[in-house]
Parts: sequence; C-alpha cells; structure tokens
Amino acid sequence: MSSTQQFEATTTATSDKCIYKWTIRNYRLIKTKVGDSISSPEFSVGNDDKKYFNMKLYPAGESTESAEFFFIYLTYLRTDSTKNPDKIVCRSTVSIINDNKVVHHSTIHQDFVHSSSWGWMKYFNLKSIDKLISSNNSITIQCDLEIFKDYGSLFDPNIINNEDEKMEEIADPDILLDIIRFQNVQIQTLRQ
Repeated sequence: MSSTQQFEATTTATSDKCIYKWTIRNYRLIKTKVGDSISSPEFSVGNDDKKYFNMKLYPAGESTESAEFFFIYLTYLRTDSTKNPDKIVCRSTVSIINDNKVVHHSTIHQDFVHSSSWGWMKYFNLKSIDKLISSNNSITIQCDLEIFKDYGSLFDPNIINNEDEKMEEIADPDILLDIIRFQNVQIQTLRQ
C-alpha cells in the first residue's frame, strides 16, 4: 500500500519601493532643441544597499524622427555597494500630475543589465502638451519605482497525509532543523 504526503511552503519576493516627484516650474520658459535634455536631481531606493537613479526629460524629443514626442527616461546611476549587481530588476510607473490629478501614466518592467537607461521614447505627443502643464505653469512627474530585492521562503513543518490528518507539532528542535535543512528535497514514502 502506498501513501502520499503533502508539504506546504511559501516563497515571497521582497522589494524596495520609492515614490519620487519631480516638479519643473515655469515650464513654458524652457526652450530646448531636439536632443536637449533636462535631468532631475538623483534619488535613491532601499535602505542598506541604496540604488541611485535620476530621470531625464527631452521636452522637444530625443531625435528628429520623433521630435513631436515628449520623452522620459529613468537612469540607473550607481549603488552604495562596492560590488555592482549583475542586473537590477524593477517595475516603474511614470505619471504626469496636473493640479493633483494624474493626466497620463505608463508602467514598464525592466532589467538594467546592458543599459543604464530605460524609458518612454514616445511618452506624450507634444501637440497636446497643454494637458500636462498645470495652472501654475509647472509639470510634475512622479516615478513609482519598485526594485526586486530577494526571495524569502517559509516551510510549514506540519505534514498532511492522505487522510487529511496533521502530525502534532515537532517538539524536538533538532528534528525541525533537519526538516528545514532538507526543505528542497523531494521525499518519497512507501507503506507496506
């Protein structure tokens, strides 16, 4: 006679989050050529191992082929760690806020591996730029940035067998440590 045992575990991805608002005042005074950019002050995400970013805005477009669009880039600058990570996995939502109301937003998931910048090359058509400029002549760009940090796993030492009975809590801590140590091992039991 055979039996089946069921073990339960959960894995949770953890992340660091940041909400960054950048306001450009007197926006209508800005006169840039295609390819000219404005950079935000840098900001950081995380506590122990901070990662630094800034935003780059191309008010007249980045290139002549797309000069009718407002461009926004998120740029990874550096980390506090002495060892640079192989990649940084993140999700970012960039929103334009006009008089406390989100008028445009876009979300992307990106890995900063080979490039230090990611962005929205055709974020907003310049023909409709007035929708982005507030009544006090400013543009506010908000970046909601979430960076993957790590996985955390928890193992439930309770065993559920095919009769839906749970074993009593394990009183001996050495046995519990052995169970946790082998949590990624597949266990087969045979009943004769």
